[in-house]
Amino acid sequence: EKWCAWADECLPDFVKIKRLTRREADGFLLCKEANFSTNMIGDVGGRALLRVLFTHKIAVRIIKLYKNNLGRAFASSMMDWLTHTPVPVIELHLSHNYIPREGAVDILKAVGHNKVYPAKNSNGTQQPLWLRLEQNTVEKANELLQVAEEQLMKIRGGKRGAILSMDNVPRALPADAPCPLAQVAYLINQRERIRIPPEAQQWKPHAGPSQANRWRISLTPEQIELAAKAPAISLRNKSGGSKDNLDSAPEVLERDPEQVREGPVWNGLPVTEQLAAKKGQSAQQPVPGVGLATPIQEDSDENSDEAPGP
Repeated sequence: EKWCAWADECLPDFVKIKRLTRREADGFLLCKEANFSTNMIGDVGGRALLRVLFTHKIAVRIIKLYKNNLGRAFASSMMDWLTHTPVPVIELHLSHNYIPREGAVDILKAVGHNKVYPAKNSNGTQQPLWLRLEQNTVEKANELLQVAEEQLMKIRGGKRGAILSMDNVPRALPADAPCPLAQVAYLINQRERIRIPPEAQQWKPHAGPSQANRWRISLTPEQIELAAKAPAISLRNKSGGSKDNLDSAPEVLERDPEQVREGPVWNGLPVTEQLAAKKGQSAQQPVPGVGLATPIQEDSDENSDEAPGP
Protein backbone atom coordinates (compact mmCIF):
# COMPACT_ATOMS: atom_id res chain seq x y z
CA GLU A 1 0.00 0.00 0.00
CA LYS A 2 2.90 2.37 0.70
CA TRP A 3 4.28 1.81 -2.80
CA CYS A 4 0.84 2.41 -4.29
CA ALA A 5 0.48 5.67 -2.34
CA TRP A 6 3.86 6.78 -3.69
CA ALA A 7 2.92 5.76 -7.25
CA ASP A 8 -0.42 7.53 -6.98
CA GLU A 9 1.38 10.76 -6.13
CA CYS A 10 4.25 10.47 -8.62
CA LEU A 11 2.58 9.02 -11.72
CA PRO A 12 1.14 12.30 -13.10
CA ASP A 13 4.57 13.97 -13.05
CA PHE A 14 6.20 10.86 -14.49
CA VAL A 15 3.76 10.79 -17.42
CA LYS A 16 4.34 14.48 -18.04
CA ILE A 17 8.14 14.32 -17.84
CA LYS A 18 8.35 11.26 -20.09
CA ARG A 19 5.80 12.79 -22.48
CA LEU A 20 3.85 9.55 -22.63
CA THR A 21 1.02 9.53 -25.14
CA ARG A 22 -2.45 8.41 -24.18
CA ARG A 23 -4.95 6.82 -26.54
CA GLU A 24 -7.19 9.38 -28.17
CA ALA A 25 -10.33 7.25 -27.89
CA ASP A 26 -10.35 6.79 -24.10
CA GLY A 27 -7.25 8.49 -22.65
CA PHE A 28 -5.62 5.25 -21.50
CA LEU A 29 -1.88 4.69 -21.33
CA LEU A 30 -0.59 1.35 -22.59
CA CYS A 31 1.85 -0.59 -20.41
CA LYS A 32 3.48 -3.69 -21.89
CA GLU A 33 4.06 -5.56 -18.60
CA ALA A 34 3.57 -5.14 -14.86
CA ASN A 35 5.41 -7.74 -12.79
CA PHE A 36 4.70 -7.74 -9.04
CA SER A 37 5.11 -11.49 -8.59
CA THR A 38 6.38 -13.07 -5.38
CA ASN A 39 5.73 -10.00 -3.23
CA MET A 40 3.05 -11.40 -0.88
CA ILE A 41 1.00 -8.21 -1.24
CA GLY A 42 -2.28 -9.86 -0.22
CA ASP A 43 -5.85 -8.81 -1.03
CA VAL A 44 -5.47 -5.25 0.26
CA GLY A 45 -2.24 -4.62 -1.61
CA GLY A 46 -3.67 -6.12 -4.80
CA ARG A 47 -6.71 -3.86 -4.62
CA ALA A 48 -4.48 -0.83 -4.04
CA LEU A 49 -2.42 -1.71 -7.11
CA LEU A 50 -5.47 -2.11 -9.35
CA ARG A 51 -6.94 1.13 -8.03
CA VAL A 52 -3.76 3.01 -9.03
CA LEU A 53 -3.99 1.55 -12.53
CA PHE A 54 -7.68 2.42 -12.79
CA THR A 55 -7.35 5.93 -11.37
CA HIS A 56 -4.52 6.86 -13.72
CA LYS A 57 -6.04 5.05 -16.71
CA ILE A 58 -3.19 2.62 -17.24
CA ALA A 59 -3.93 -0.51 -19.26
CA VAL A 60 -1.50 -3.41 -18.87
CA ARG A 61 -1.11 -6.11 -21.51
CA ILE A 62 0.81 -8.62 -19.32
CA ILE A 63 0.14 -8.80 -15.56
CA LYS A 64 2.18 -11.09 -13.30
CA LEU A 65 0.85 -11.44 -9.75
CA TYR A 66 1.63 -15.06 -8.94
CA LYS A 67 2.78 -16.02 -5.43
CA ASN A 68 1.23 -13.00 -3.75
CA ASN A 69 -1.18 -14.36 -1.10
CA LEU A 70 -4.18 -13.21 -3.13
CA GLY A 71 -7.66 -14.50 -2.33
CA ARG A 72 -11.36 -14.02 -2.97
CA ALA A 73 -11.36 -10.30 -2.24
CA PHE A 74 -8.60 -9.55 -4.73
CA ALA A 75 -10.41 -11.57 -7.40
CA SER A 76 -13.43 -9.29 -6.91
CA SER A 77 -11.20 -6.26 -7.47
CA MET A 78 -9.65 -7.88 -10.53
CA MET A 79 -13.13 -8.58 -11.90
CA ASP A 80 -14.02 -4.91 -11.58
CA TRP A 81 -10.76 -3.77 -13.20
CA LEU A 82 -11.08 -6.21 -16.12
CA THR A 83 -14.69 -5.17 -16.68
CA HIS A 84 -13.94 -1.44 -16.82
CA THR A 85 -10.63 -1.41 -18.69
CA PRO A 86 -11.14 -0.90 -22.46
CA VAL A 87 -7.82 -2.51 -23.39
CA PRO A 88 -7.63 -6.32 -23.20
CA VAL A 89 -5.05 -8.10 -21.08
CA ILE A 90 -3.27 -10.79 -23.11
CA GLU A 91 -1.57 -12.56 -20.19
CA LEU A 92 -2.83 -12.72 -16.61
CA HIS A 93 -0.64 -14.75 -14.23
CA LEU A 94 -2.38 -15.47 -10.92
CA SER A 95 -1.09 -18.95 -10.07
CA HIS A 96 0.14 -20.07 -6.64
CA ASN A 97 -2.27 -17.88 -4.70
CA TYR A 98 -5.43 -18.68 -2.69
CA ILE A 99 -8.19 -17.67 -5.09
CA PRO A 100 -11.30 -19.88 -4.56
CA ARG A 101 -13.88 -20.99 -7.08
CA GLU A 102 -15.96 -17.84 -6.61
CA GLY A 103 -12.92 -15.74 -7.48
CA ALA A 104 -12.29 -17.71 -10.65
CA VAL A 105 -15.96 -17.19 -11.58
CA ASP A 106 -15.57 -13.44 -11.12
CA ILE A 107 -12.54 -13.26 -13.40
CA LEU A 108 -14.05 -15.44 -16.15
CA LYS A 109 -17.32 -13.50 -16.16
CA ALA A 110 -15.48 -10.19 -16.36
CA VAL A 111 -13.79 -11.42 -19.53
CA GLY A 112 -17.16 -12.52 -20.86
CA HIS A 113 -18.83 -9.17 -20.25
CA ASN A 114 -16.02 -7.02 -21.64
CA LYS A 115 -16.40 -7.09 -25.42
CA VAL A 116 -12.72 -6.25 -26.02
CA TYR A 117 -12.02 -9.98 -25.51
CA PRO A 118 -10.63 -11.79 -27.41
CA ALA A 119 -7.88 -9.26 -28.04
CA LYS A 120 -7.60 -7.81 -31.53
CA ASN A 121 -4.01 -7.30 -32.69
CA SER A 122 -2.82 -4.42 -34.86
CA ASN A 123 -2.27 -6.76 -37.81
CA GLY A 124 -5.92 -7.86 -37.78
CA THR A 125 -5.38 -11.15 -35.95
CA GLN A 126 -6.90 -12.06 -32.59
CA GLN A 127 -5.75 -13.97 -29.52
CA PRO A 128 -7.33 -15.23 -26.28
CA LEU A 129 -6.40 -14.24 -22.76
CA TRP A 130 -3.62 -16.51 -21.43
CA LEU A 131 -5.03 -17.07 -17.92
CA ARG A 132 -3.01 -18.79 -15.20
CA LEU A 133 -5.13 -19.81 -12.21
CA GLU A 134 -3.55 -23.12 -11.30
CA GLN A 135 -2.35 -23.89 -7.78
CA ASN A 136 -5.08 -21.83 -6.12
CA THR A 137 -8.04 -23.19 -4.13
CA VAL A 138 -10.64 -23.56 -6.89
CA GLU A 139 -12.95 -26.44 -5.95
CA LYS A 140 -14.09 -28.88 -8.64
CA ALA A 141 -12.32 -26.94 -11.34
CA ASN A 142 -13.27 -29.35 -14.13
CA GLU A 143 -16.97 -28.79 -13.42
CA LEU A 144 -16.37 -25.06 -13.15
CA LEU A 145 -15.00 -25.01 -16.69
CA GLN A 146 -18.15 -26.63 -18.05
CA VAL A 147 -20.56 -24.38 -16.15
CA ALA A 148 -18.50 -21.28 -16.92
CA GLU A 149 -18.61 -22.07 -20.61
CA GLU A 150 -22.40 -22.37 -20.52
CA GLN A 151 -22.75 -19.04 -18.72
CA LEU A 152 -20.25 -17.29 -20.99
CA MET A 153 -22.10 -18.55 -24.05
CA LYS A 154 -25.26 -16.90 -22.71
CA ILE A 155 -23.38 -13.68 -22.01
CA ARG A 156 -21.99 -13.74 -25.55
CA GLY A 157 -25.33 -14.44 -27.19
CA GLY A 158 -25.25 -18.22 -27.39
CA LYS A 159 -22.17 -18.49 -29.59
CA ARG A 160 -20.60 -21.93 -29.25
CA GLY A 161 -17.07 -23.13 -29.80
CA ALA A 162 -15.30 -19.84 -29.04
CA ILE A 163 -15.45 -19.51 -25.28
CA LEU A 164 -12.75 -21.36 -23.32
CA SER A 165 -9.75 -23.44 -24.31
CA MET A 166 -7.87 -25.97 -22.19
CA ASP A 167 -5.08 -26.52 -24.73
CA ASN A 168 -2.53 -24.46 -26.58
CA VAL A 169 -3.87 -21.74 -28.85
CA PRO A 170 -1.72 -20.04 -31.48
CA ARG A 171 -0.59 -16.56 -30.46
CA ALA A 172 -2.35 -15.10 -33.49
CA LEU A 173 -5.55 -16.40 -35.08
CA PRO A 174 -7.09 -15.01 -38.29
CA ALA A 175 -9.81 -12.44 -37.79
CA ASP A 176 -12.44 -14.74 -39.30
CA ALA A 177 -11.38 -17.82 -37.28
CA PRO A 178 -13.11 -18.89 -34.05
CA CYS A 179 -11.11 -17.66 -31.08
CA PRO A 180 -11.72 -18.54 -27.41
CA LEU A 181 -12.05 -15.74 -24.89
CA ALA A 182 -9.52 -17.31 -22.56
CA GLN A 183 -7.03 -20.15 -22.48
CA VAL A 184 -7.10 -21.88 -19.07
CA ALA A 185 -4.94 -24.92 -19.73
CA TYR A 186 -3.85 -25.58 -16.14
CA LEU A 187 -6.92 -24.58 -14.12
CA ILE A 188 -7.67 -28.12 -12.93
CA ASN A 189 -4.36 -28.31 -11.04
CA GLN A 190 -5.35 -26.91 -7.64
CA ARG A 191 -4.07 -26.95 -4.07
CA GLU A 192 -5.73 -29.03 -1.39
CA ARG A 193 -5.61 -29.13 2.40
CA ILE A 194 -3.54 -26.02 2.86
CA ARG A 195 -3.52 -23.23 5.40
CA ILE A 196 -4.67 -19.93 3.90
CA PRO A 197 -2.70 -16.91 5.17
CA PRO A 198 -4.58 -13.96 6.72
CA GLU A 199 -3.62 -11.69 3.79
CA ALA A 200 -5.77 -13.86 1.51
CA GLN A 201 -8.77 -13.99 3.87
CA GLN A 202 -9.96 -10.40 3.67
CA TRP A 203 -13.29 -11.29 2.07
CA LYS A 204 -16.10 -11.37 4.65
CA PRO A 205 -18.80 -13.63 3.16
CA HIS A 206 -21.48 -12.64 5.70
CA ALA A 207 -21.16 -8.88 5.18
CA GLY A 208 -23.77 -8.81 2.41
CA PRO A 209 -23.72 -6.62 -0.73
CA SER A 210 -21.47 -4.05 0.94
CA GLN A 211 -18.61 -6.56 0.87
CA ALA A 212 -18.55 -6.72 -2.92
CA ASN A 213 -18.75 -2.93 -3.12
CA ARG A 214 -15.82 -2.61 -0.74
CA TRP A 215 -13.50 -4.32 -3.22
CA ARG A 216 -14.67 -2.57 -6.38
CA ILE A 217 -11.90 -0.32 -7.61
CA SER A 218 -14.27 1.59 -9.95
CA LEU A 219 -16.11 3.07 -6.96
CA THR A 220 -14.82 6.05 -5.04
CA PRO A 221 -14.53 5.80 -1.24
CA GLU A 222 -17.57 8.07 -0.99
CA GLN A 223 -19.62 5.74 -3.20
CA ILE A 224 -18.51 2.72 -1.18
CA GLU A 225 -19.56 4.44 2.05
CA LEU A 226 -22.92 5.36 0.54
CA ALA A 227 -23.48 1.79 -0.66
CA ALA A 228 -22.62 0.47 2.80
CA LYS A 229 -25.36 2.64 4.30
CA ALA A 230 -27.88 1.38 1.73
CA PRO A 231 -27.03 -2.31 1.21
CA ALA A 232 -30.33 -2.93 -0.57
CA ILE A 233 -29.08 -0.97 -3.59
CA SER A 234 -27.87 -3.46 -6.17
CA LEU A 235 -24.77 -2.74 -8.25
CA ARG A 236 -25.22 -5.71 -10.53
CA ASN A 237 -24.70 -5.62 -14.26
CA LYS A 238 -27.46 -4.16 -16.39
CA SER A 239 -28.78 -7.55 -17.52
CA GLY A 240 -30.26 -8.06 -14.06
CA GLY A 241 -30.29 -11.84 -14.39
CA SER A 242 -28.91 -13.85 -11.50
CA LYS A 243 -26.90 -16.11 -13.78
CA ASP A 244 -25.21 -13.11 -15.37
CA ASN A 245 -24.53 -11.43 -12.03
CA LEU A 246 -20.78 -10.90 -11.77
CA ASP A 247 -20.94 -11.51 -8.02
CA SER A 248 -22.63 -14.91 -8.31
CA ALA A 249 -21.03 -18.32 -8.46
CA PRO A 250 -22.46 -21.08 -10.69
CA GLU A 251 -23.67 -24.33 -9.26
CA VAL A 252 -21.57 -27.39 -9.96
CA LEU A 253 -22.17 -31.13 -9.78
CA GLU A 254 -20.11 -33.81 -8.04
CA ARG A 255 -17.59 -35.49 -10.33
CA ASP A 256 -14.20 -37.09 -9.99
CA PRO A 257 -11.40 -34.53 -10.54
CA GLU A 258 -9.26 -34.83 -13.63
CA GLN A 259 -5.72 -33.74 -14.37
CA VAL A 260 -5.26 -31.66 -17.52
CA ARG A 261 -1.86 -31.69 -19.19
CA GLU A 262 -0.42 -29.93 -22.20
CA GLY A 263 -2.53 -30.87 -25.20
CA PRO A 264 -2.89 -30.26 -28.91
CA VAL A 265 -3.75 -26.92 -30.46
CA TRP A 266 -7.29 -25.87 -29.58
CA ASN A 267 -9.78 -27.32 -32.04
CA GLY A 268 -12.78 -25.12 -31.30
CA LEU A 269 -14.70 -27.73 -29.28
CA PRO A 270 -16.72 -26.75 -26.21
CA VAL A 271 -15.05 -27.50 -22.87
CA THR A 272 -17.36 -30.45 -22.23
CA GLU A 273 -16.00 -32.17 -25.35
CA GLN A 274 -12.46 -31.11 -24.55
CA LEU A 275 -12.79 -32.78 -21.14
CA ALA A 276 -14.19 -35.92 -22.74
CA ALA A 277 -11.26 -36.03 -25.14
CA LYS A 278 -8.85 -35.61 -22.24
CA LYS A 279 -10.53 -38.44 -20.38
CA GLY A 280 -10.24 -40.68 -23.43
CA GLN A 281 -6.56 -39.88 -23.82
CA SER A 282 -5.95 -40.60 -20.15
CA ALA A 283 -7.68 -43.97 -20.45
CA GLN A 284 -5.48 -44.92 -23.40
CA GLN A 285 -2.28 -43.67 -21.80
CA PRO A 286 -2.62 -43.90 -18.02
CA VAL A 287 -0.16 -41.86 -15.99
CA PRO A 288 0.66 -43.44 -12.60
CA GLY A 289 0.11 -41.21 -9.61
CA VAL A 290 -1.64 -38.39 -11.48
CA GLY A 291 -4.36 -36.68 -9.46
CA LEU A 292 -5.73 -33.33 -8.44
CA ALA A 293 -3.41 -33.05 -5.47
CA THR A 294 -0.29 -33.64 -7.56
CA PRO A 295 1.65 -30.37 -7.38
CA ILE A 296 3.00 -28.64 -10.45
CA GLN A 297 6.76 -28.40 -10.54
CA GLU A 298 7.35 -24.71 -10.01
CA ASP A 299 10.69 -24.81 -11.82
CA SER A 300 9.32 -26.63 -14.85
CA ASP A 301 9.74 -24.79 -18.13
CA GLU A 302 6.34 -26.03 -19.28
CA ASN A 303 4.33 -24.73 -16.34
CA SER A 304 6.55 -21.92 -15.09
CA ASP A 305 4.93 -18.54 -14.58
CA GLU A 306 8.10 -17.01 -15.95
CA ALA A 307 7.24 -18.43 -19.37
CA PRO A 308 4.93 -16.38 -21.62
CA GLY A 309 1.78 -17.73 -23.18
CA PRO A 310 1.96 -19.87 -26.31
